[in-house]
Amino acid sequence: MRQQPRLFLDHAMQPLDSPAPGSRAFTDPGQCQIKNINAKAREVTAIVSTPSIDRYGEVLLPQAFRKRIERFMSNPVLVANHAYNGDGGASGAIGVWRDIKIKDDQYVLGTARFMEDDGLAESYWQRFRQGILRAFSVGFINHNHELRTMEVDGQPRQVRTYTDVELIEISAVTIPANAD
Repeated sequence: MRQQPRLFLDHAMQPLDSPAPGSRAFTDPGQCQIKNINAKAREVTAIVSTPSIDRYGEVLLPQAFRKRIERFMSNPVLVANHAYNGDGGASGAIGVWRDIKIKDDQYVLGTARFMEDDGLAESYWQRFRQGILRAFSVGFINHNHELRTMEVDGQPRQVRTYTDVELIEISAVTIPANAD
């Protein structure tokens, strides 16, 4: 039997058996929808989160971000593949999120600005500009979730649904968790 990967990490970055409130979690319910690329400003506007069931069988409600979104905007970091530190301890930051909006509780829309004069940021910027990368993933701290019955493949199933989270970063990623 194939084992599901463990996505939930505690403060010491050790796997947890379940995502207890306060645990760190990484998921990507984004639909890979790039809305705009502004080459002059080095900005990408995209949907970064939706309430779709992701590949890990979970849902992150867009409104779950609402309570703590201002805290994120005080340090709105754009990270490369959730790698906070690179070689030799270098930062994995490749830019900032200039704007984040929760749209009608249907999705989270953001505009990221890629930094200049940085090799890693340039690499990611070029991949987005050329359409090679199209996805983002949110990193968050879970403050509350519940199990909700939802239809999955025609069958009722209990789905972990995040209702209150603290957004800590949004990453440019190669493969998102959401298959949409």
